Amino acid sequence: MYSNEMRSLYSFCLIFFIFQFLLYFYIYIFLINLPSEKTKFDVSFYNFVNEQIDVYGDRTPPLRAFILPGGGELSSTLQYARAVCRRVERTIVPLLKAEAIDGDCLRFVNRLSDLLFILARYIASISGRKEAVYHRFQSDPESKITQIP
Repeated sequence: MYSNEMRSLYSFCLIFFIFQFLLYFYIYIFLINLPSEKTKFDVSFYNFVNEQIDVYGDRTPPLRAFILPGGGELSSTLQYARAVCRRVERTIVPLLKAEAIDGDCLRFVNRLSDLLFILARYIASISGRKEAVYHRFQSDPESKITQIP
């Protein structure tokens, strides 16, 4: 019998397998289309991401402050993937303006980056890691990075 943590990690890996497939599929579709053809995006993928955000968002502690990347190797890697996803989002904007892609594609990438953030927090939480919180620098030259108790 598997523990709840192992089942959560299994479903987590399954989600990323699905995302990897979707990304390769859409890269393929985009590359085979003529530049003048608009690539349609299946909204069910967007809905799937939103469902996963709800599932894993409910399993993480409430967000009370700006979180810095950290919380262990896997959590940090997910935060890095989120930054890459944001870069992809900025790259998509000119394609959207040129009407080369569907607007749902941009919405999907935006929500995917949100999911990566939530999954990073979830992994940090189940692994017992504390999140590093940013505090605005005022007049004290000491470090302003703390951890949530």
